[in-house]
Amino acid sequence: MQIKPLYDQILVKQSTGEQVRASGIIIPEAEHNGGPVEGVVIALGCGRLDKKTFKTIPIGAKVGDVIMWSHRSGEQVDKKDDTLFIIQEDDIMFKKTGDYFKPLSNRVLIKRRHKAEKSPGGVIIPESAANPVYQGEVIAQGPGERMDDGRIQSICVDDGDDVFFAKSAGTEVEVDGEVLIIMREDNLIGVLAESQS
Repeated sequence: MQIKPLYDQILVKQSTGEQVRASGIIIPEAEHNGGPVEGVVIALGCGRLDKKTFKTIPIGAKVGDVIMWSHRSGEQVDKKDDTLFIIQEDDIMFKKTGDYFKPLSNRVLIKRRHKAEKSPGGVIIPESAANPVYQGEVIAQGPGERMDDGRIQSICVDDGDDVFFAKSAGTEVEVDGEVLIIMREDNLIGVLAESQS
């Protein structure tokens, strides 16, 4: 018996129940920190319906793609020895391309800038206590959000842009031993623009 996802749903087989960090430390599934989950696409729904034209917009992933999604997304389905998830296309955070994962949809990958401030008395104030808004640099971005009619709305920031975001925005991910943040573009609250005088 097979599981067939419907509409914009995707059936994914979780790669493993444990994760290996760059340091070689294995983190069992029970102690997973809540970051993204990696898996392989094994089946696709037919796509999303355009409500104006009634045409089906195909899913942007394909069977065999290696993807990452939030541990909070989707529904777990156990089938024999496999851990499967049914997730929506919009919940895919990354798609593996060659040796690296590329953000999908309207997601941006950000390297947070850490800066501690010193009070007049010499006390170091951590960034988390000093300001509820963080600053970071855009490292990579997806192509943009797929609209209901199938068009792609491009992202308004570029690699290298300095952006501002709330400290609660996004999900931390470890890429090549470095902790980065992935979030939807609409979680950004500003971009540092050069002044035009």
